[in-house]
Amino acid sequence: MAIEEYYKILEIETNASREEIKQAYRHLAKIWHPDRFYNDPKMKQQADEKIKQINQAYEALKYYAVNSGSLVSGGGVAIEKTNPEYYYQQGVDNAERENYYEAIENFSRALRLNPKFIRAYQYRGFIREKLGLKKSAESDFQMVFKLKLAKGEKVSSSKSKTSASASKQSYPKAQYSTPSKPYSSQPTTPVSSESPKQHDFSSQSSTSISEKSVLSWEHKFTLKEHLDLVSSLAVYQNNKFFVSGSYDNDLKIWQISTGQNIFTLKGHNDRVNCLEISPDAKILVSGSADQTIKLWNLEKRELIKTFGDHFTRHLKEVLSVAISPDGKTLISTSADKTVKFWDIFSGKELYTFIDYKAKVLSVAINYNNTVFSTVAENNLKIRNIINGKTVASIFLDSEILSQAFGPNGQILATASCDRKIRLWNVKTGKLICTLTGHIDKVSSVCFSSDGETIVSGSLDGTIRLWQLNNWKNTCTIQQFSQVFSMVVSANFKTIITGTSDRTIEIWQRK
Repeated sequence: MAIEEYYKILEIETNASREEIKQAYRHLAKIWHPDRFYNDPKMKQQADEKIKQINQAYEALKYYAVNSGSLVSGGGVAIEKTNPEYYYQQGVDNAERENYYEAIENFSRALRLNPKFIRAYQYRGFIREKLGLKKSAESDFQMVFKLKLAKGEKVSSSKSKTSASASKQSYPKAQYSTPSKPYSSQPTTPVSSESPKQHDFSSQSSTSISEKSVLSWEHKFTLKEHLDLVSSLAVYQNNKFFVSGSYDNDLKIWQISTGQNIFTLKGHNDRVNCLEISPDAKILVSGSADQTIKLWNLEKRELIKTFGDHFTRHLKEVLSVAISPDGKTLISTSADKTVKFWDIFSGKELYTFIDYKAKVLSVAINYNNTVFSTVAENNLKIRNIINGKTVASIFLDSEILSQAFGPNGQILATASCDRKIRLWNVKTGKLICTLTGHIDKVSSVCFSSDGETIVSGSLDGTIRLWQLNNWKNTCTIQQFSQVFSMVVSANFKTIITGTSDRTIEIWQRK
């Protein structure tokens, strides 16, 4: 299909910017979403076909168009971004700038377009090896070996030919600047960090453990029903189902064992930022950029109420929600720099904290219902849940993106933009240790139900598991895209991630 046809499908001009393409896509995707026509089989069939066209057009245009129009390669020749050579060159450029995971994504895109692209496998494998992703690197080098053998090229049958050293010998050095310090900010041995009493533990010292442990997890499903970034996740009903929230304004209910989307909850008028399920698994609470908090009946799959009125609702988007362990109280945070407490049954506002100087990004409640923790950009504040008294107020040099209490309520884990995970003593507010290993922002962190393992997800495309008894990274799972949200099942047999490319990935322990 000619590129002009894609513009026609999205109903935009051929000189449209990337932002205009995105807006047109989101608008049409909402109009033609098949769920809107569940009572009309003919229209639903038509919508299914229309959505396929819209998705195809968007995928073709979002990398083709730049604000000024077509891209021009280094040789001055305009190229369509459906060409694997384009992504290959982008990967080379990113590698030279030490944007390693961007480069990996570029090479992966090239390989999706051309699964026999030997140079893309070579480059990707080499970078993965430099980043310590040895299993993934080995897989890439094995593909290079197989493809060259299939082409009739002379290759050694020895095992070493699939190794990194062999690949580097045939690697196009002129096109690549060797990554000299992919872990430059992450020491290979434990060193003292922000104070003499806390420790910074690097994952590199446990590479051999990681390589062995990663084999115990396998990828089960990639779910593609959402039309935008997957912002939030929660598991319920004895690990049988989970709920996802998305920037496409919808909440979806899924069956874990099959990966089937069994219901879609509609009601928000803007992106869903957060969700939480009550301890009895009967109630779902969601917060949105439309400034509302909604209460849903999970059994009947219907909206119960919307919290607040004109006078008590948040003045800006709702960023985080948390339900107390007794299921009676809801806490919400907002970009309006407030934290609100609500009676979950009546929906009435109980009180509001207004002593924050920035938008309050997240909230968490410890399991014994004694304290709650809030994050306002780089300020971590632990407060008494009864009187609101501040137990500890901690300022970091980097924005905190996620937080979670351990099952015993005594440890708080935070994840931040500086690629670090920090563990805090809840009673004293003092730093216990710092975990390093991710090479991009850590977007999500949570505990296993037994409290023995911390799970972290990052924009570097990995999930890492850390043992609390020795603070070591014992397992690294390579994702297919950036991790934006994450949840771990109560039985610790399933890890579910939401990504910025609209997909949900389900991993299960073997």
